[in-house]
Amino acid sequence: MTPKDERRMKTHQRTVLIISAFFPPTQNIAAVRAGKMIKYLPSFGWIPICITCDDKGTSKQGLKEDLDSSDVYRLRASHFSEQVIYEQSRFLMRIFGTPSIKKTNIINKDDLNPSDILTRIGNSLSLFFEDPQGWSSEAIKLGIQLCNSRSIDVILSSYSPWKTHYVAWKIHKKTAIPWVAEYRDPWTFNPYMEKIWPVDKIERLYESHMLKDSTAIIGVTPSLTRELSKKLKKPAFTVFNGFDEDEFKRGFEPKGSSIFTISYTGKIHLGKRDPTPLLTAIDDLISEKIISEEDIRIRFYGGNVEILRPFIEKSLEKCVELIGPVSYADSLKIQMNSTVLLLLSWNDERDAQTLTGKIFEYFGAARPILALAYKKGEIARLIEDTRTGVTANSPNEIKEIIQTWLKEMKQIGQIKSYYDPDHALVCSYTRKAQCAKLAQILNAVSDNSNKETGISRLVDASEMNLNFKSR
Repeated sequence: MTPKDERRMKTHQRTVLIISAFFPPTQNIAAVRAGKMIKYLPSFGWIPICITCDDKGTSKQGLKEDLDSSDVYRLRASHFSEQVIYEQSRFLMRIFGTPSIKKTNIINKDDLNPSDILTRIGNSLSLFFEDPQGWSSEAIKLGIQLCNSRSIDVILSSYSPWKTHYVAWKIHKKTAIPWVAEYRDPWTFNPYMEKIWPVDKIERLYESHMLKDSTAIIGVTPSLTRELSKKLKKPAFTVFNGFDEDEFKRGFEPKGSSIFTISYTGKIHLGKRDPTPLLTAIDDLISEKIISEEDIRIRFYGGNVEILRPFIEKSLEKCVELIGPVSYADSLKIQMNSTVLLLLSWNDERDAQTLTGKIFEYFGAARPILALAYKKGEIARLIEDTRTGVTANSPNEIKEIIQTWLKEMKQIGQIKSYYDPDHALVCSYTRKAQCAKLAQILNAVSDNSNKETGISRLVDASEMNLNFKSR
């Protein structure tokens, strides 16, 4: 028995083995989520051990690596689906051309048909080439060794990529330790990752085959959780992403700006995360001489923002800035020093379940949110519940909102319309609060997974969770 296991016996702490392909200092929302689990789960009686990918040489860096990494096992590098799909899409776009961006037309899905078909092919191929350096086989071997040498109570895997569930499934089959499968995004019914037949059918069958051995499912939004429970027929719980209050206390001094500044930090996907309604609205306001170019700045931070260059040429060059990628820490500073934060999502029913982790960062930055998103989806619902901003999609709607906000900033120096945060509700979305919920789920799984009456209690608890509304 190791010293840590002896300490666990004395303090009644339990141990969870986390399988996550991404971990700090890799810079993406999956790495943030895994890092915060390691940081906060010990506060609620759980010692986390993480098997992850040592991808420092292949990924963007930037997350602060300030965690106790003694129980973080980094295996050799591997390119997972996020990178693979992005590079495939870029390659196919270069060969077959990118849809043109016309100032008079908002980008729509019909513009993307040729490239969209090819992207589906790329998505399908990624299923078979997601793990080129054999990370999963090493992770399975290490996971079984850890389960045999340490007192592991629960296995937790975080999708995507799908190999994380595969690793956890294999470890569970060998050790009989209960397994909780977490979904940050849907797998086989993801509207951003559509595939060709018969690959999509095979993948759905494979997912069902693996997940039938899980004890419980975790989703990051209520609607995703409901969908997972329905499709996989398992007790399912919601654990949101969140914001870490500590991140916004690290000497970040909000400076504000004399110019009304709208900022966006993230990727742009043509037709799906599309800022052109906002740009059209600003262009109209300037053309109609309602505002001047000096009144407003719109800043885009991200690796593919140059795709907007044709749209802003001439008429919007003075007020729209296309800036390259920035570190995670810098993105938080940018958010805190903006007037309004722009959130982009697909204005389509198929994206109703999406609740990007960025919205919680925006909560931490405490700035009004302008969301271009599906109005009946999770993003719009959460913004309405917390009273942290407004959702709009048409240029005319956005024009009215921008005019109102500009007028308020000039007259009273702050935004009042569409922004009156419910601070108690906002604070329920901290990373620490969400880890407390995760710990409760792990407790239930650890205590009850092998008892018939316990499973019933777990199912009852998941039904309560699914029926919960924040209103």
